[in-house]
Amino acid sequence: MKLAQEEAKAALAKAKDDMARYYDQRRIPAPEYKPGDRVYLDASDIQTTRPSKKLSHRYLGPYTIERQVGPLAYKLRLPRSMSRLHPVFNAVKLRLAPPDPIPGRRARPPPPPTLIDDEEWFDVEDILDSRFFRRKLQYKVKWKGYGYEDASWEPVENVAHARDLVREFHRRHPDAPSRSAGCSLWHWVRRTIFR
Repeated sequence: MKLAQEEAKAALAKAKDDMARYYDQRRIPAPEYKPGDRVYLDASDIQTTRPSKKLSHRYLGPYTIERQVGPLAYKLRLPRSMSRLHPVFNAVKLRLAPPDPIPGRRARPPPPPTLIDDEEWFDVEDILDSRFFRRKLQYKVKWKGYGYEDASWEPVENVAHARDLVREFHRRHPDAPSRSAGCSLWHWVRRTIFR
């Protein structure tokens, strides 16, 4: 009985060593990044506004690494439009962005906000979409001097200074959710779903 136990232990130890050796032969070490590196983020687990997963981008970014949080975790500087997403990601989800093909080129800094009644307001370049979120109307806003990746959903109050753009958006998209007279969420749902 003791001999059978020793043989079983020896067989298990040999199998364990064989598996470890086989794994180590094919293992690729996780890439290491430094703060300031630009990386693309794997978008397979990130919900986007694309109509189909098949049409979504495989990678988002590039984004800048702010700091290393753990041995394989990095905190990214994400745009405001991704503020609901936790900014820490595993190194497996990141891919190093290629260097800029034009060395020394610096991105234009975004324009500073405009002061209106002692409040800072960013200029709206375009209204991209509208929706009801938690029974409140919101507009997807492209800000002047910023890219489409920085577009964000804003409540009606934040686009009050861009009434002309809001009117133009609703002229182009008459079926989009709006705050027109008597148009509550229920009216909008009835109008679009129960036609």
